[in-house]
Amino acid sequence: MVQFASIFYQKLKEFGHEAKIVSFVKQFPNWLFPGETQIDNSKNFLKVEESRVFAPLSPFSWFKTYKVVKNEKPDSLILNWWIPFFAPSYFCVSFLVKKFTKTEIIFLVHNAIPHEKWPLVKLLTKLAFSQADKFLVLSESVVEDLKTIYPKVKESQLLKSRHPIYDFYLSEKVEESKAELKENLGIKTSRVILFFGFIKKYKGLNVLLKAMSKVIKHFEGDVMLLIVGEFYYPKTEFHELVKELKIEKHIKLVDSYVSNEEVYKYFSPSDVVVLPYTSATQSGIVQIAFGFEKPIIASRIGGIPEVVKENEIGLLAEPNNPNDFAEKIIDFYEKELVGKFSENIKEEKKKYSWGKLVEAVIN
Repeated sequence: MVQFASIFYQKLKEFGHEAKIVSFVKQFPNWLFPGETQIDNSKNFLKVEESRVFAPLSPFSWFKTYKVVKNEKPDSLILNWWIPFFAPSYFCVSFLVKKFTKTEIIFLVHNAIPHEKWPLVKLLTKLAFSQADKFLVLSESVVEDLKTIYPKVKESQLLKSRHPIYDFYLSEKVEESKAELKENLGIKTSRVILFFGFIKKYKGLNVLLKAMSKVIKHFEGDVMLLIVGEFYYPKTEFHELVKELKIEKHIKLVDSYVSNEEVYKYFSPSDVVVLPYTSATQSGIVQIAFGFEKPIIASRIGGIPEVVKENEIGLLAEPNNPNDFAEKIIDFYEKELVGKFSENIKEEKKKYSWGKLVEAVIN
């Protein structure tokens, strides 16, 4: 979300609009945060004009946030929404802004219905959304979920755009060859499959690991699964399954948050990016993969098929089906699809511009 907000801010400025970010002091209290760090320590980051005043569990910060918005007098306040945890704070800020200013409230809805279980989902979501003037949505899947959880929404309130490409990571000058990057990671196989991003239950890593057992056997061990990301559930579950499947030698794990300047080190040496999700609306990982022109193998679920055009830029498998996912990985390599898909992505990614997102909001 940080990168999305920062790039969106930058593009608004590039198109001649004034913008400012009101950011978090801290998103979650430590006792509620499942990862290891909430701080991005990247050396290469987008510089933004921001006011770090907002804390979801601090009513005093909500009022401070409202005061910042009131003083700036913006035409629109855009709120990133993905989980109901933010409902009380977003409601109060939005209520004050609507009551005492002329600023329009836009909810940028990444997920209308959360991937993981939350108490009082419908009540909290409806509470927050009740203050919205408009909703910015990035896939038809999110539109359908929004209409399901908040039936009051009108078509005239919907601002539609595609999720833009994350090309920010390409700003790093890549001096190493693919072979050198593989060597740096200690990978000696000819085939490299990448699973990237925060590792949460709904992302289906267990499905992928079971699929890999079949893939490894098919290619007689000449394949490596590169898993890169911070675990948001106990790592012991992962290690136990890997041991049970006896695939330890074919797993390369980098279990930590990856800084902006390090991202290319994992995408560039990989052949394909895999998303075995069991629940999904859209995925920022797809947009990073597009930026690196990497093909995708993903679950046929949520809004993913809207973006991952089957047999053109990637392959789709049935969700929660390790055998089908394994077959898609095998087909990808047996039919030598990497070149064809990568070329198609070069054209396809032109449709996912930040300019179109800016137009959706401004117009």
